[in-house]
Amino acid sequence: MKCSNCNKEIMALVHFCPWCGIFLADDTLPLEELKLTFMRADLSGFTKMSEAMIAEDVMAYLNEVFGIFSKIIVSYKGIIYQIIGDEVVSVFGFPKESGFAAHMAIFAAEDMLKKLTELNKKEYLKVRANSGL
Repeated sequence: MKCSNCNKEIMALVHFCPWCGIFLADDTLPLEELKLTFMRADLSGFTKMSEAMIAEDVMAYLNEVFGIFSKIIVSYKGIIYQIIGDEVVSVFGFPKESGFAAHMAIFAAEDMLKKLTELNKKEYLKVRANSGL
């Protein structure tokens, strides 16, 4: 296959020419402006706690906490963007903006803090969550 702009040979499955940079795909999505809200939630005190635990217990705790957090985020129409160490980053207002993305993120953060407090009481732990929008 050849690029229609620079006439260089290119692979058939690419969406742009690596030589001139022109977009080759005819089925591109139209641009759309969205007002998104990103929320990050970091476990405060987790490092200190994890130093006193074996690796399996640390992973079991993280899986439990992030499982709870993920369900809450999704219940408020959020998407898990990434989980890095003891932090989860989520996006609200995508793929369809509702106008209430920031509100939904705040509600999710409040529920996450409540659930973490309940889990701490059950497990006798002192881990808190810091979140920011």
